[in-house]
Amino acid sequence: MEFVVASALKDRHGVSSQAGLVGRQQDLEVVRSFAAQASVSGGALVIAGEPGVGKTTLLDAVAMEADAAGTRILRAAGVEYEAGISYAGLNLALQPLAGSIPLLDGAYRDALRVVFGLDVAVAPDRCTLCNAFLELLRRESADQPVLLLVDDLQWLDRPSAAVFGFTARRAVGSRVGLMGTIRAGDEGFFDRAMLAEHELVPLTESASAELLDRRFPSLDRRLRERVMAEAMGNPLALVELSAASGRFGLSKRLQARFGVRISDLPALTRQVLLLAALEGTGSLAVLEAASPADVLDALAPAEAISLVRVDTATSKVSFRHPLTRSAVAGLARAAEQRHAHRRLAAALSDDPERRAWHLANAVVRPDEQVAASLEEAAYQRLRRGDPVGAVTALTRAAELSPTDADRARRLADAAYAGAGIAGGLDAAPGILREAHRADPDSSRSLEAAIATAYVLLNTDGDIDTSHRILVAAVEAARHETPPASALIEALNLLCRVCFFGGRQELWKPLDAAINRLGSQTPRSLDLLRRFIGDPAHAGASAVADLDAAVAGLHDEPHPAEVIRISTASVYVDRLLGCHAGLRRVALEGRETGDVGTIAQATQILAFEAYADGRWDEADSLLAESLPLSEQHGYRLFALYAKYCQALLAAARGEDASVRSLTDEITRWAVPRGVLVVRQLCSHANGLAALGRGAFDDAYRETATMSSTGVLLPMRAHALWSILDHAEAAARTGRTAEAAAHACTVSRLRVQDISGRLALLVGAAEGLAADRDGAGACFERALQVPGADRWPFDLARVQLLYGEHLRRMRAYAQARTYLDAALDAFQRLGAVPWIRRAAGELRVTGVQPGRRGRLTGTLTDQEREIAQLAATGMTNKQIAQRLFLSDRTVAAHLYRAFPKLGISSRAGLRDALDAL
Repeated sequence: MEFVVASALKDRHGVSSQAGLVGRQQDLEVVRSFAAQASVSGGALVIAGEPGVGKTTLLDAVAMEADAAGTRILRAAGVEYEAGISYAGLNLALQPLAGSIPLLDGAYRDALRVVFGLDVAVAPDRCTLCNAFLELLRRESADQPVLLLVDDLQWLDRPSAAVFGFTARRAVGSRVGLMGTIRAGDEGFFDRAMLAEHELVPLTESASAELLDRRFPSLDRRLRERVMAEAMGNPLALVELSAASGRFGLSKRLQARFGVRISDLPALTRQVLLLAALEGTGSLAVLEAASPADVLDALAPAEAISLVRVDTATSKVSFRHPLTRSAVAGLARAAEQRHAHRRLAAALSDDPERRAWHLANAVVRPDEQVAASLEEAAYQRLRRGDPVGAVTALTRAAELSPTDADRARRLADAAYAGAGIAGGLDAAPGILREAHRADPDSSRSLEAAIATAYVLLNTDGDIDTSHRILVAAVEAARHETPPASALIEALNLLCRVCFFGGRQELWKPLDAAINRLGSQTPRSLDLLRRFIGDPAHAGASAVADLDAAVAGLHDEPHPAEVIRISTASVYVDRLLGCHAGLRRVALEGRETGDVGTIAQATQILAFEAYADGRWDEADSLLAESLPLSEQHGYRLFALYAKYCQALLAAARGEDASVRSLTDEITRWAVPRGVLVVRQLCSHANGLAALGRGAFDDAYRETATMSSTGVLLPMRAHALWSILDHAEAAARTGRTAEAAAHACTVSRLRVQDISGRLALLVGAAEGLAADRDGAGACFERALQVPGADRWPFDLARVQLLYGEHLRRMRAYAQARTYLDAALDAFQRLGAVPWIRRAAGELRVTGVQPGRRGRLTGTLTDQEREIAQLAATGMTNKQIAQRLFLSDRTVAAHLYRAFPKLGISSRAGLRDALDAL
């Protein structure tokens, strides 16, 4: 599709619109080319530049040309005064498409209705909303291409920025294009990483001179030189400074120039301009409801001098430049601004959230009604997955609270709501101290207890103090029907405290509180208690309840619930069903800045990837989660990430890394009462010992997790080490202990919980059985449906069975299983297990070296990174190319070098060629 400049278009003064595009032919070609491509295959382009450089003018030009060529144009803009109002920017883009929303499927339709404020009872999850908007645009593009133009991306509210960012990254392949402008150096919430970008630079000296010749042909030569020097190629500055006779410089002087023009307008015009500046969306309907006079008549003088544009077709008012809006607000006295906010609040009776913010800006002293409105707006934001916005609203609500008790309560809520966001843990203690000063009794509230315990647990790892604070608050709480949400939050946090504490006595107050709730206990709390507390004894009915909860995660809008159900699923291998929900909440966390959600979701996904044999993916997830946790003070989250790293290192035979990680974990955690780490470290150390053949060490480590023949309550990790303990016992001549352990887990029907556990239990029985019975046990284990989903565990069982068959001198049959095990271990990069399988194969008469260089077996990602490094790329360049962290790239190379038999990058090319 070809775009042609509409040269006949004129502005209100009869000057060609192309005058504003002097010196921009190359820039025009860039946006034309993009628009043409987007009309066929979609895509996104961000135009960056300083204020006044012509970004909006460029958008206007492409909008005219694309519209003339048959493309559907949608416009939206970030507004400085609307950045705190959820979905303000998205609402603008959606308004022309309102008639098409009812045609969408139910979930998508309902999600977009929330943006319009038509349905606030059911908040959509961010992923559904993003997909709904994209689906709406794709439907619209079936008949004609769609081009979404978004001005001032840096001022978009956070949820709108997330939706537009999602759209920009997924528009490729459709006929939907997104082009936006952003101020250089002013990022806001819109994430433009990895999006195509075009920088709009100042005009050249010759282009600046041409622009002045066109607009001000009679300008005095000396004044012209001064304007050229002051403007430095900024088109808006060239025009405005020339019109102002060169009395001002750039930036603040430009705003002052706008101020002069505004001050000369009639009082009524200035009043309506102020309403438009503070209203933000440009809605004529809202302005008409708020204005004391006819809006069109009042704005006519401002429109005549090109300060604003009135589009009666779309019922919108827009400022010609953001500096105009800033100047209008800056010129108004505080009393005038408050009066305007009151008028806007009255006009927005059908939009409670925006109304609440205008009321908050209209009052000068505490007002409970306004504070309550803001508090409700905060909860709306939480339901929409916007904790940052919720904290802002709650903090402002606290400021406007007339009583100390209400102020303290709202501050405590803000501390808890914000504890999961970037910088939230650091800010929470100060907010809680302020709450305590306002009302000393507030520290005994559930909200304050939750926030305090959360901070203590994550920053200091103080298990006992966190436990004491939560138990006291729970026991003092009133019994309500249904139970208060704060009580449920407190019990969920208490459940985690008990888990990390690793002591049975910690659970008693939690169990007593759950018993008091009885049938009113939320399912997620009940499942979390059962499956992180004592999964081996949870029972078949609890497993069925968990399966039902996992099946419902795709409709679960609350990230905290997704995390709870997924956490309950970890030890019983239900994470496959949680995968999509966890990915969704991790994405939402990145968009909303919810560090706690990102850290937890990515860690659980890393454990899933480890169990499923996707070890490179686990590395990548941990490379995101661990630095994030450490940078923002989430030490317990960091501890669990290091545990997963230790498991990966143990499986790969990196014993030094295992020792380093487990020592680091133990040194920090044990003095603080985080005794669950003894199980975590024993698991990793025991697996490492098995890999290197130190079976006495392995037995000593695994026996600390649960005594032989016993699966103790509150030892969830013992499920993961069933095979480890049985193998260590059998290898050290403790056949009676191995048999007792296998008998115990079988009697508890652990094998009925999941296919993976059935695989482990069957292998443990095979190790404990006599020579004649072992084969049947191994065969039964290997026939577990879907066993290949857990390649490392499956390969270990194949190795054990192959070893048994080799001892029985069934060499041909043994080779089948040993060969399969070796192949799996090589794909995974499980070096010590490769050696074991290869050694067994040699005994059967096969030389594994003939199958390929044993030391040269790289994982797919190790091979890709090694190949890039061989070209001379640095770790940073490779990381940017593959969207990994520098640390992950270094870790892969560290593992690849010994496999290739080299010690530095210099030998990479030859080693890869030989491989």
